Amino acid sequence: VYWDLCGSERATAAPAPVIEVLSIAPAQRTVAQRQLLRQFHGDQSPTVLQLRGQLTRLKDQATMFSESLPLALYTRSLAEPRIVRIQQRGNWLDEEGEIVEPAVPAFLGSLETEQRATRLDLARWLVRPESQGGVAGLTARVLVNRVWAQLFGGGLCPSVEDFGGQGRPVTHPELLDALAIEFIESGWDLKALIRKMVRSRTYRQSSIPAARAVEIDPENLLFSHQARYRMPAEMVRDASLKISGLLVDQLGGPAVKPPQPPHYYRHLNFPPRRYRPDTGSQQWRRGVYLHWQRQYLHPMLLAFDAPTRENCTARRNRSNSPMAALVLLNDPVFVEAARSFARRIIGWRQQFLEGDTQVRGVAEFEEADHAAIAFAIEQAVSREAQSREIEILYNLLESSRKHFDQQPALADQFQGMNSSDVGGDGIEAVTLAAWSEVSRAILNLHETLTRE
Repeated sequence: VYWDLCGSERATAAPAPVIEVLSIAPAQRTVAQRQLLRQFHGDQSPTVLQLRGQLTRLKDQATMFSESLPLALYTRSLAEPRIVRIQQRGNWLDEEGEIVEPAVPAFLGSLETEQRATRLDLARWLVRPESQGGVAGLTARVLVNRVWAQLFGGGLCPSVEDFGGQGRPVTHPELLDALAIEFIESGWDLKALIRKMVRSRTYRQSSIPAARAVEIDPENLLFSHQARYRMPAEMVRDASLKISGLLVDQLGGPAVKPPQPPHYYRHLNFPPRRYRPDTGSQQWRRGVYLHWQRQYLHPMLLAFDAPTRENCTARRNRSNSPMAALVLLNDPVFVEAARSFARRIIGWRQQFLEGDTQVRGVAEFEEADHAAIAFAIEQAVSREAQSREIEILYNLLESSRKHFDQQPALADQFQGMNSSDVGGDGIEAVTLAAWSEVSRAILNLHETLTRE
């Protein structure tokens, strides 16, 4: 018992091993025994206990910070490369097959390395001039052809996926060679290459062909006019979000998981997948960040011919199916885009009316509707609206107003189809639903979904 001016405190008995060591003279204690005493003293010292508590908290904070960081995969070369053999009849247990070394097809040359070739050697060979044993010219021509196909709807070599002897011949070989040489001399500057193409007169042509051109060149292999084609799946989504004002331009970050049908992954096992769609602004980021699941591609992407990524795809198919139209009308992302676009139109219409301080009648409100429809068309297709288009959409607006006036429950139901903030802007449900019908029609125009 320890006595002081405040009272008494009973000390905890020391463990038997510590008492045994204390009975030994200090000079005769071993290193392990002295270490035991130091550890026991530290366990009993308030200062040491306080420092240990601080150290534990700091380690926990460091662990939490480390776990919050995004993970990135990287490739590391093995110290001893794995031996690869030709498998006899596909038997991977057979170790008697001929050893295969990393190389390129013999007709293309060789990597010319003293040691075992690596992927870095392959990359250097791809951009090395032919005079030094590389294939930079071929690499540049293939890449230029693919960029051209992205901008013009078809490549200078029509078979973009096959640049070899089994592919189709190049229609403009001198042009392809000139662009490839300039591309190499620019330091493989893709931005400069794209800038040169889009500034050309060929790119800035109208997509409306002349009758004679269609007769002579139905595939437009000679590029007498610009190509008109439906945008890729990701761009269709991005265009609707951009027009509606929902698109978030944030760079990087985790994958975007838009809403998809429930139990869509029910057959995806080992391990089972649970899909949790994003909410808030995260779901409105660009299509390049969309979550991809091989073999179980998102239905919206599948409807617009996006590849499943089971195989490399140099050229996407382009189809026009009823399923794509149904996706544009019913997919939650496109429904919300139409609703958000409707709010933009209603806001612009209100500003248009506020600019007129006179007493307004039916004619003035009709004029505001026409002006708002013209504004919406201009925002979607980047041109002035035609009077016939305004008339058709105005009739749709009026019929939608009558429909939702007679069935207001449908307007309320339409507001609850997605998780965005609807109603907080003071817009009546019937008004929003009616204008949403107009915005859906505009967002589903052929001209909105195609590269004209």
